[in-house]
Amino acid sequence: MNKCIFYSLLLPGVLMVFSCGRGAKDGSAEREPFSAEAGLEALDVADGLEVTLFASEPLVSNPTNMDVDARGRVWVTEGWNYRNWLNTENPYRENGDRIVILEDRDQDGRADTAKVFYQDTLINSAMGIAVLGRQVIVSCSPGVYLLTDTDGDDKADTKELLFTGIGGKQHDHAVHAFVFGPDGKLYFNFGNEGKTILDKNGKALYDPLGRLISAEGEPYRQGMAFRCNPDGSELEVIGHNFRNPYELAVDSYGSVWQTDNDDDGNRSTRVNYVMEYGNYGYSDELTGAWWGDWRINREDSVPLRHWHQTDPGVVPNLLVNGAGSPSGLCMYEGQLLPEAYRGQLIHAEAGMNAVRVYPVSPDGAGFKATRANLLFSTEDKWFRPVDVCAAPDGSLMIADWYDPGVGGHRAGDVELGRIYRIAPKGHAYRPEQSAFDRPEAAVKALASPAQSVRYLAWTALHEMGNRAEPALSKAFTSSHRTMPGNSAGGPAVSSPSESSAREVASPESRLRARVLWLLSKLPENGKHYLELALADSDERIRAAAVRAARQMDLDLVDVLGKVADDPSPLVRRTALVAMHYVNSPEMPALWARFASHYDGRDPWYLEALGIAAENNPDACFSAWLENGGDPASPAGKKIVWRSGSAMALPLLAEMAAAREISDEERRQLFRAIEFHKGKQKQEILLSLIRKQDAGERTAAYALMLAEPESLPKTFAMSQAIENSLRDLEGEPEYIHLVARFQLKGKSPELMEIALDTLAGQEMRENALNTIVNLDLTGDIRSVIDRDDEGSLLLAGLLKEADDDRIFKELQRIILEENFSEDLRREALNSLGATWTGSDKLMLLAETDRLPSQFETLAREILTSTWRPDVLARARAFYQGGEEAEPLPEMSVLLSIDGDITAGETVFTAWCSSCHVINGKGIQFGPELSEIGAKLSEEALYDAIIYPDKGINFGFEGYTVHLKDGSSLTGYITGETAAEVSLRSIGGQTHKLQTADIISRESYEHSLMPSGLGQAMGKNQLANLVAYLSSLKSRK
Repeated sequence: MNKCIFYSLLLPGVLMVFSCGRGAKDGSAEREPFSAEAGLEALDVADGLEVTLFASEPLVSNPTNMDVDARGRVWVTEGWNYRNWLNTENPYRENGDRIVILEDRDQDGRADTAKVFYQDTLINSAMGIAVLGRQVIVSCSPGVYLLTDTDGDDKADTKELLFTGIGGKQHDHAVHAFVFGPDGKLYFNFGNEGKTILDKNGKALYDPLGRLISAEGEPYRQGMAFRCNPDGSELEVIGHNFRNPYELAVDSYGSVWQTDNDDDGNRSTRVNYVMEYGNYGYSDELTGAWWGDWRINREDSVPLRHWHQTDPGVVPNLLVNGAGSPSGLCMYEGQLLPEAYRGQLIHAEAGMNAVRVYPVSPDGAGFKATRANLLFSTEDKWFRPVDVCAAPDGSLMIADWYDPGVGGHRAGDVELGRIYRIAPKGHAYRPEQSAFDRPEAAVKALASPAQSVRYLAWTALHEMGNRAEPALSKAFTSSHRTMPGNSAGGPAVSSPSESSAREVASPESRLRARVLWLLSKLPENGKHYLELALADSDERIRAAAVRAARQMDLDLVDVLGKVADDPSPLVRRTALVAMHYVNSPEMPALWARFASHYDGRDPWYLEALGIAAENNPDACFSAWLENGGDPASPAGKKIVWRSGSAMALPLLAEMAAAREISDEERRQLFRAIEFHKGKQKQEILLSLIRKQDAGERTAAYALMLAEPESLPKTFAMSQAIENSLRDLEGEPEYIHLVARFQLKGKSPELMEIALDTLAGQEMRENALNTIVNLDLTGDIRSVIDRDDEGSLLLAGLLKEADDDRIFKELQRIILEENFSEDLRREALNSLGATWTGSDKLMLLAETDRLPSQFETLAREILTSTWRPDVLARARAFYQGGEEAEPLPEMSVLLSIDGDITAGETVFTAWCSSCHVINGKGIQFGPELSEIGAKLSEEALYDAIIYPDKGINFGFEGYTVHLKDGSSLTGYITGETAAEVSLRSIGGQTHKLQTADIISRESYEHSLMPSGLGQAMGKNQLANLVAYLSSLKSRK
């Protein structure tokens, strides 16, 4: 069957293509899908390994997630019906999507059967599957389902809910796969569309402090990572404020790892070590505001800014990966692959057509990582690896969504899909069947690289109880060594010793960790094995022991005290995190002991201190001071900066006012002050404003954080504001301070900034909008009436002020004949460049009020506007309702040799009002600086020609209706309790007060203008595509 595929979005951060037919490899790699065999040939695999095809269509289609069972069979969730209400050209399965079991019965390395385990519309486009014996956990928002095969016939016999109420139905940012941890618990996550989670009965869930588990900012935000018991009880949030962590991985020691996607086009996808209970910085922790909004410490680097990496209370990123679409993840703990892959993260990167390995190594209390490709394709851009799993024999299975694109609500194809296998060259796929009936056999099975096997082994050994102890004990103690010169009473901090080498964990170490979890749960001797582990020479075992102690009926303070002076920062960090919910009179003094070992440099250890003290900051800070903590030392200053204690605030203020620190340091200190609350904070800020011998800009930054109504209305305060403005000249903060204190008298200075082409586009726009918001449009009119070069500059800038007063001014310029023609044309361009302005320009044309000399320009603008209703009116008005001359077929467009240099000019004229390339343009749609590395020419044509066919996540349009009768259309960048940030077409951000909003509704179209390709014509379009195709990744 041949079919046409149309796949596009608001010039995207994800991939798309136009294709007709389904050809084999023929040189048109980016235009047609490859056959399964040709696709295999187009894959490149790392040295020493080979990739083979385990399964393909028609056995499997559109795999979204997978798991490998203890028999080596591959279980796949399919996404055939993925968002069919948007992908209406795709066929639909009335019976719903399937879970299929792929099996290689004849042991030739390729699946020959596909059984349907379960099929139902309830699991359309399920995003996760975990096979745990005869129970299968399926993640499909709004529910998480437990399917059980009670009679062993590979068919689901019962279906139960584990959780419900999760947002993001058929959304990639919804609930993802469950993972069985070494502690016997389940781990999972959801993206920022998940928002809420209820138990199986629909009841709200709360954390140990009684706080609702919901992304409402009290305290949790955005995407979250969770841990729970196998029956769904005792749900914990172990990390929050992610964007879309697609899947997590848990290693043998209980460490949790994730990847996370960025806002498209910002080259900031990341890998995270999930330090429990941490905030991961996607949105502003204080307000929930968008990461791109101004803040006093706003970083110059987009990756730092995107994840709030210089805010107190944000866990460091392990690795920033640039562009991509992060998908499935596993920790490879097998022995079949070469040593370089053992104990490392393996990741499916669908957006970059690659499977990657992230070699991780300890770094202080945390980790550092690099990356390398394990499997990739430069030829077949349909290769979309979405998941990776270890099979029982140690080989890797790769699920390939196989599609022209990934994300953006689109599925260009539903019938294709592949499962690949990676193993050493010549290694046949014949997984050994494990036994679980005897303790010794079950312990052997516990060493398996496959979670499905480990689950069965763990469950069997746990059920055996004391009967399993001899076998477990032998496995644990056979290579047990106590730290030299120490005992279970606690090793002492000294030289780095064993922490300095910290090689990749051995297979024996990983098995000992898995065994320890089981030994610690023995009712009689669990404590004995914990004591042995706490004194073990392997820091990873000691860290695992600390984690295990949290699940035992023990005095946790006593346990943590035994490692308070451990030589390993990794162990101490693990213990600090364990303190987060400890409510004990001894806890603050214990925290102070841990704080005494902070070296002043390790960001992971500092954040662990913050997490530990978060629920009891004053007592912890006081105990630290009493224990000899020195706030003036380098380490002490960092502790003061991170602490949320009221006692730290005066010290923080003293540091912020110091004369010898840099401006960057001062900004970060004031950001820390911003995190404090209450009357004390305002008093501190007032004292900083008045301080005479303070460092440069101290008063200015204090004024920017102080509540204006809390400050005295005195001459001295007015002088402080004036002096601060002088200090801030030329900086964005100058405009913020004027706006904060409503300084209407600064309109001339603001106008000077608005007219300064060297000031930067963002500053110029902010200056103009501040003038408008201060209701000083008369000053704008005065500059326009001069009709000089400045007037022309201002008229061009007015399109950035989406305001009725500005629209009236633009219409006045267009209609009054005494203005120069150049000024009137610039005003016409600005009026037509906005959502509301295009409607007003159309009305001028329809009512025959438009001066005749501007009819041609108005026609060009209106017949290519991005506002669909205005576009329809324009076509009816100018073309009698007829469509513009259609573009030729794709094959013809692709045959045109576009000119790159000319294409850059086309981009500037047609696209720069919404997109940025290498710092030039307006940030509204995704940045396109590396779009040529992600999209084929055909895909770029498709994105431009068919913008409604797919929309990037985060760029979905909304129309907001306000109480004053006005409406705004754009996408929401952030939302707090008090305001909604809406970015409108043209790049202006509107801060809308929640109290002023009547309603908001989803906008049914892409915010990218339709008809753009037709309006520019085939030759200009070809030049634009040639230019965009030339934009590759920056090294």
